[in-house]
Amino acid sequence: MCKPYADAARTAASTLARAAGVLYFDIDLATQVMGFASSAYLWLTVEPARLEETGELLAGHAEVPFVSAITGACNLIAAVICRDTEALYRYVTTRIGAAPGVRQLEISPILRRVKQAGTWMDGPRLAVAPRPLPQPVPAAARV
Repeated sequence: MCKPYADAARTAASTLARAAGVLYFDIDLATQVMGFASSAYLWLTVEPARLEETGELLAGHAEVPFVSAITGACNLIAAVICRDTEALYRYVTTRIGAAPGVRQLEISPILRRVKQAGTWMDGPRLAVAPRPLPQPVPAAARV
């Protein structure tokens, strides 16, 4: 995520939440259009005693808009947004590689995004409404 946008969104949300206690903003951005072409999910296996510490560390990285503790073979998942695959590689090998307690990492690159948190996608752009699904061809017409 672009740092100025992330900082502005975080500041606005924090200020409004403190003032009223009921308001929350969820902002979807067309990150590809903003120059961030490489997105991925990182599935991490972290030593249990370091799970919270590692999660908090990743949450502070500008590249990570989402991180959560999970159950299963991996115990931490993070969404990552980078400029390109080279930046993703550098992020994983330097910053994730230096994170405390990380035993294993699996990367799932996002090849095509159809919907974000609340917005449908039309290629790399935010869509006004979802595209209609193609209608099935009746069996009689398939001859």
